Formats: sequence, C-alpha cells, structure tokens
Amino acid sequence: AYILSECIRFLEDKDSGVIGFSTMGRSWTKVRDAARRGQLAGLDQEIGDIVKKWDGLIRYAALMLTTDLGRDVKQVLRSESRTVEGRQSALKEMLRDRQELIAELQVPDAAGILSVVADLRGRQIRVFTKIEAPKTGTSRGRVSWLLRQIEESPAAMSIQAHVPYVREAQSVPLADARETPSILYPSDDKEIAAFTLIREFEVGLRQDDAEGSFIRSVLDALENFYRDVLQQIKPWRPFPPRLQSSQQPPQPVTSAQQLPIGDQEASAETPAHASEI
Repeated sequence: AYILSECIRFLEDKDSGVIGFSTMGRSWTKVRDAARRGQLAGLDQEIGDIVKKWDGLIRYAALMLTTDLGRDVKQVLRSESRTVEGRQSALKEMLRDRQELIAELQVPDAAGILSVVADLRGRQIRVFTKIEAPKTGTSRGRVSWLLRQIEESPAAMSIQAHVPYVREAQSVPLADARETPSILYPSDDKEIAAFTLIREFEVGLRQDDAEGSFIRSVLDALENFYRDVLQQIKPWRPFPPRLQSSQQPPQPVTSAQQLPIGDQEASAETPAHASEI
C-alpha cells in the first residue's frame, strides 16, 4: 500500500506531467447548460465528449480511493458495460434521456456499493449505497441495528427501507428516523430486507478541477459519503451454528469401555498383573 501510495503521489504531481484529471473539456459548458433546460437533442458529439470525460473521472476517483484506503477500489461494470463502447453507449443514452451520469465503485469489504449519480438538470450529486439488513430478528431490531452504526453520520441524508415484492420505498430523513424509528417499519407483516442510504450534494459548475468545479464536487462527494457513512457500517453476518448444551452431565468412562469390544473381552480374561506372568 505504501509503494502504491508513493507511486500515485508522484504521478499526480503536476510537475511529473503524467496523470491527473483537470478538466471536463470544451464541451462541458454547452452540455451542462443544455441539460439544465432538458434540451440535449442535436449534441451527439458533445455528449460523446462528456461521457468519455466522465468515464475517465470515475477511473480517477477509484484510483484516489485506492490510494487513500490502501485497498484496490474498482469500478463496478454490468455485463452490458464491460467494454468501453458498451459503457459509453449506455452513458450517452442516460445523459440524453435523463440528463444524468452514473457510476458505481466497489470498496473491498464495504457493506455496499458506492454509487453516484450526477444530475445535470437538477444540478445535484446523489451518492448512495444499498446494504442488506440482518436476516434475523424483526424490522424494529433491523432499524436499530442500522441507526446504531450511523449515529455520527450527517443528519442531512435520507434512508429507504426495502421490503420484498415492493418496488418503491419511501425516503425518510435520517433526522426523523432518529427521532421516530417506527416511521421506517413496514405497515404490513413483512420484514425489512435492505436499506438504502442517500446523501445529496451541490454540483459544481466549472469545467476545471478548482474549488467549485464539477470534478471537485464529484470527488469530494464520493470521499465524504464513504468516510461519514459507508465505512461506519459493518455488514451483518450470522452467528456460526452452536452445539446444543447437554442436559445430563457426562458419565465417567471406565478403562474397559475405552477399549474396542474384542479388547474388552481379552481384558476380562487377563489377570490383573498380566505383566508379571
């Protein structure tokens, strides 16, 4: 981890001239403003430029988290997005249709995937993670399990509690859930199967990597959410199976009982001082 950190520190240095992520490119302002209006038609070339930049920004974010954590953080790629062409095609469609850019990062041993959505129309960044609830106990206990682990997390975030066979879950402010945990309990007899934790950040508008830029806002949002939320949560693990305790105290075993049956018979016919014969 130390060697990797030093290597990346060198590569990041502006004087090295090797890597870095410093701009969203010349198409940024045009795409940003058109997305705000929901009018991206006819900007296929510009959309393609921004998608390539976004792809590079997410790889850079994974590299920075790898440096900070000393573990290999990887971008999560769905089957249709495992090639550059497939991934960028999906991103273009989403940017054109929904004015959003999305990505997912996998941190080793984290309770959930680190997901980010850059909403260019709404001008906000949503970072979220979905984690499995404990598979034992009631919904009340599962909510308590989660709230205990995020006691120090910022109140300016929301929680969704998911139950089986229900597609949508209501978002509840974390501050309200802390005050009244029961608002997360399902109204029927179903038990909570998973939670989604969401935090929203203001999106930067500048095309460079300075304070107030889009690049800086994405990197800061991912780092802050991981530090304040995701790394605080330990994934639920079931207890190992336990042996049943015996109700009867163990009976002493005689020396004859310790022998195989044939040896027991031989022992019965042998004088006590056989060694003396």
